[in-house]
Amino acid sequence: MRVIVLLIMLSLWIMLRFFLKTKLQISKKNWSYKHERKEFAILFYVVIAVGALVPLIYPTVNFFLLFPFIGVLVNLLFSVEQWIYKRDSKRHLLYLFDAAHWLVFGMTAFLFFA
Repeated sequence: MRVIVLLIMLSLWIMLRFFLKTKLQISKKNWSYKHERKEFAILFYVVIAVGALVPLIYPTVNFFLLFPFIGVLVNLLFSVEQWIYKRDSKRHLLYLFDAAHWLVFGMTAFLFFA
């Protein structure tokens, strides 16, 4: 049952993201992300480092439950950066959608796997 719910969420995310990209005519992005400002890059690496160190500091934390919320923070950070510096590309909407997906995924993982 748990795997079926996660697969349904993944397929819905792929379909809705594709629909959003075609509806808003957002260009395809590269796999790598290039930050617009050095400050956002530093903040990104701080979030990643803290997320990687939390399981080492608190060994009882479940990284499977922590990872989606790190995804929310990273995608919100990307969304804010794109909204400030490249608002006309509408890419910030995709990052907001991805952040919402990671939030729902994290809540689902917490409900089903905690």
